[in-house]
Amino acid sequence: MIIWLASYPKSGNTFLRSLISSYVYSESGNFDFKLLKNIKQFPTNEFFENLGIDVSNKNQVSKNYINAQIEINKKSRKSYK
Repeated sequence: MIIWLASYPKSGNTFLRSLISSYVYSESGNFDFKLLKNIKQFPTNEFFENLGIDVSNKNQVSKNYINAQIEINKKSRKSYK
């Protein structure tokens, strides 16, 4: 699942990530800072390296943003079934 969160610094970004991580990744609903690691930032090299993209080539990375997001969605659908 992809959740886009765009905001200004000091506008509650971490607070919203905390709520989402507690809701999605906690069985009890209680917050734990370790849960924040489950919400990865995009784009990170990991997403593109899994597609075989040379992350040092910025043109290739930018051309494959959509492909990386499609792969993320495919993986999340499998984990929810």
